[in-house]
Amino acid sequence: PQALPDLNDGGSTNWIHKDPTNIDDVLFINALIDTLSLDYLIDTNRIYACGYSLGGEFTYELGCRLNNRISAIGVVARTMQTYTLNNCLPIHPTGVITILGTADGISDYNGVWWGGIQYYVSADQMHDYWVNYNNCDTLPVISSLPDLNTSDGSTVESYSWADTNGCIYVEHLKVIGGGHD
Repeated sequence: PQALPDLNDGGSTNWIHKDPTNIDDVLFINALIDTLSLDYLIDTNRIYACGYSLGGEFTYELGCRLNNRISAIGVVARTMQTYTLNNCLPIHPTGVITILGTADGISDYNGVWWGGIQYYVSADQMHDYWVNYNNCDTLPVISSLPDLNTSDGSTVESYSWADTNGCIYVEHLKVIGGGHD
């Protein structure tokens, strides 16, 4: 699906319209799930959301606000908005996988601050939130992945947090030296 043009943002078709607005894209996705469930055989216990950059930002919104319908989320190149994290009220353990570059100049790995206000939390703060909510061991299993492209200037570390049953609920691929991709 494509978001509606946001008149408060130059007509962009980004999810989550800028205030003031009466458009709530989370309600649209909820209605979309209803419609697709009527037309297709869908396992409603296995609905996932994923997104890149601003789409990732919207994915966190879905993981928090539509948690009664979303089983797990995957996000590339975006940490959570501070507002979203502070108002996140999931109702069940929620699988999360992120792929974030440490040299991302658009979605800073260490969070985004402007004028003394934190607009986006750091990757560590975000992962701590989901690890604690999912009741996972706070110490991740860390491993280095093979460097398949030695000319791109990046390497990847995998972080996995599991619960007491060994189920992994939070995964993070830390792209050291990686940008907004």
